[in-house]
Amino acid sequence: MDFVFYRIRIVFFVTLVAMGIPNVTLCQEVVLDTPPGWTDYVIPLPKKMNITGSVQVHPNKIWLSYDEKSFETSATVIQSMLEFFRKHIGIPLGTAAPIGGEGFEIRFVLCDPNGKVAGADVQDFSDVLRASNSDQAYRIFSENRRLTVVANGPQGLQYGAITLQQLILPFITQQSGTKLVKLPIMSVLDWPDLAERGFWGHHYDRRDIKWFSEHKLNLVELYVYILIKDMGIDSNGKGWVRMDSDLITYARRNGVKVVPIIFHIDQLQNGAYPSLKDMYQRYPDMKVKYPYKNPSDYYPCGSSERFINVLTDWLTAMAADQHVSDISVWLSEWGYTSCACEQCRTLGRQRSEAKAVVTAWERVRQSYPHKHLWLLPCGGYSGDVLSVVPTGSNIHVVEYNYSLKSGPIVPEVLSEHASRKEWIGAYPLFSGSSDIVFPSHLASLIHYRMGEFNQKSVRKVAGYTGLSSVGLYEFNMAAAAEWSWNKAGRSVKEFAFAYAKKHQFMHPEEFAEWVSKIELVEQKLRSIYSFDKWFPKSEVKSIEKNTILFGHGPLMNYGNYSQLLDDWHAIGECEALASKIDRKDIVFETAIVKGYLRLLMIYAETDTKLNSCSLARANEVSIEISDAATVLSESLDGYYSFVGNPGEKSFLRKSQVMLKDNVRQIAESIKTYVASQCSEPAL
Repeated sequence: MDFVFYRIRIVFFVTLVAMGIPNVTLCQEVVLDTPPGWTDYVIPLPKKMNITGSVQVHPNKIWLSYDEKSFETSATVIQSMLEFFRKHIGIPLGTAAPIGGEGFEIRFVLCDPNGKVAGADVQDFSDVLRASNSDQAYRIFSENRRLTVVANGPQGLQYGAITLQQLILPFITQQSGTKLVKLPIMSVLDWPDLAERGFWGHHYDRRDIKWFSEHKLNLVELYVYILIKDMGIDSNGKGWVRMDSDLITYARRNGVKVVPIIFHIDQLQNGAYPSLKDMYQRYPDMKVKYPYKNPSDYYPCGSSERFINVLTDWLTAMAADQHVSDISVWLSEWGYTSCACEQCRTLGRQRSEAKAVVTAWERVRQSYPHKHLWLLPCGGYSGDVLSVVPTGSNIHVVEYNYSLKSGPIVPEVLSEHASRKEWIGAYPLFSGSSDIVFPSHLASLIHYRMGEFNQKSVRKVAGYTGLSSVGLYEFNMAAAAEWSWNKAGRSVKEFAFAYAKKHQFMHPEEFAEWVSKIELVEQKLRSIYSFDKWFPKSEVKSIEKNTILFGHGPLMNYGNYSQLLDDWHAIGECEALASKIDRKDIVFETAIVKGYLRLLMIYAETDTKLNSCSLARANEVSIEISDAATVLSESLDGYYSFVGNPGEKSFLRKSQVMLKDNVRQIAESIKTYVASQCSEPAL
């Protein structure tokens, strides 16, 4: 993308009439340069943006305007702009031209379906109408002393406002006690690649939703705690849901769709919803016809009329909220043993459950024909579920795949479904692990994923990080926002540089270099934090017979020792970069990766260095292993004590304890193996 920067000379009159500022008329010629790298502060990067200059204006001379006929749809955008200026400048803007007519106007225009406002054509609006996801597309253009944001839907107006805010914020300056605003003279045409972009979890709150909005993410999927307070069945057998509608309304005002989730069907009674803990004692006709010994293993039978009725009640209660347009139902996750009833034996567990959901949804659609349902099957069951979903039912399938290796994750059966213009969705993993907190910067993988999703016409992407707050994984989440909106925009390095600039890192170039290097090493070391990856349970009792092979076990991503050495040199470069960046989270993450790599190198060396070795040499290696484990444990302590917000601390603590325990087990097992290789008996 080419950006044109040049000097402009502007003569303008500014009257300073802010509160507490004397009435002074300032007449001067101002030479303004467009700040270099202005676009680095915008995430996600717009598709087409050309900044040709800038004008510096006193905020008292800026006013907002909108078409009164579209006030209802423009009001939220106008309010967000007013709040932005009030928060960052401290001066309220007006919505009428200043006295004397010397103001700078920011105009928001909502067009009719023909691209007209009050019967008049709007400049180049046909480009907006032709864009994919045109309901979210927008244009910004400059003319005289006015910036115009134009769209054919409220989301487009909002995204145009967000782009303006991101461009304005870094260049608010103060002169003689007065804040001045630098406004770009520019042309923008922008739209998102993916229609629905966001994350799923259980604890995203209003602060997180605001962050989503500011990064043009428009989707959050939630189940318990924050959104669904509880769900149950009353004494008459009717299902009920207690949901926070205020959160849904708040998110909608910020351009974020909230999708309520009915949690995994096989886990409804296991604690997610307190009022369902005794559901099978109260209504035994709902449960599967299979003699499980542990009552917690029971799940609903897909042919149970009572379960279908209750499911209908739950879905109806959620659909009744006027701002809920989509609902998600997660089918059973654990185990594949089917119920013994005829339907379950014939269809199998996943299809039988899916059929129950389809039956319930057909009843719901009689009252809410335009709402949508998403089904999440167990991994690999997309085809089974699609086989029982009728066309035209507003039921869609979302696939989850938590692979952290490059390679396609959307199954072929869903790709074919999308090729017929049917909606499909994806739940990818955008953190180092799904069940613990492990340091990771995944820019390259996220970039690859979004390319696949765009190519395969995935409608919605709801990423997962293991945590349900922006906190620890903000970089990865911002990368998801960047490339779900504009896959062909910035490279990994360019995005990392922009992220560092936006967050005011002291050395953005070094951070971009660090990101490009660290992930290549992290990618190979992922999962080796688990003891089982080093010594599977079947081998624990015979560690001394362990065979160390490249391409297997913890060395599965290494073909030979020279590849380990290459990564050792690379992590040394990352260490130098982290030291210069001088951010504790970056320094500790680098130390953790280096610590695991050091243990892995010692492990890989044992066969070559310990063959018929002396007891003294074995002891030396054991001390080296203990030292490496100690340094790694200390790095883990430093990392987890520093990172995360208060809401993440309990999860962080669990991860810290688990990882340190695994490090201890790994070190002890390697030492056991080392001792077994010594030909000299211990005294």
